[in-house]
Amino acid sequence: NAGFVNRDAAVLREMDATARFARAESDDDRAAAAASRARAQELIERSWAAYCIAAAMTPDDVRVVNDTGLIMTYYLRTDADAAERYLLDAVADGAVQVQHDLAEMDERERYDLMEAWGDAHQNLGILEMTLRSNPRPAREWFVTALEIGPPSRGWLRTEVLPKLEEWIETGVRPASLDEIESRTIWAHRP
Repeated sequence: NAGFVNRDAAVLREMDATARFARAESDDDRAAAAASRARAQELIERSWAAYCIAAAMTPDDVRVVNDTGLIMTYYLRTDADAAERYLLDAVADGAVQVQHDLAEMDERERYDLMEAWGDAHQNLGILEMTLRSNPRPAREWFVTALEIGPPSRGWLRTEVLPKLEEWIETGVRPASLDEIESRTIWAHRP
């Protein structure tokens, strides 16, 4: 969909801007890098708009609804409540589909549904951890995402959950979460 294409284009444009800033030697070089960064922002905003339309057109598609919330959670990062609404809708729709439709699906459809449903839980954990600084609900969302699968989520168990436990125990956000955030959320800030 157009949301996905614009997201990928925005990421590539941001990578270009970062590289341009790193090698900029003149005001013209910095201006070109800034223009590339502005284009990245425009593209991610287009992605959000396209995903919102796609989610409205296919409200029972757990993947599309999750990915709409993902754009706000990982990329735009300006409206945690909007992201949460999409992600909670994906969680709720996924629960219904797992309960009622799973037996009727072929293996690939089951895998895709479970992956999207697990992603919605994981993304709610990222939202709580990064946008709201709430380690307890983040931990609960991550634990559920791990229960749902797939196994590629193991990094949550080995890297994220221990840091959340430390945060909950001490009341102080571990600085080591910055490195995890740098790998999971878009570095670009408008």
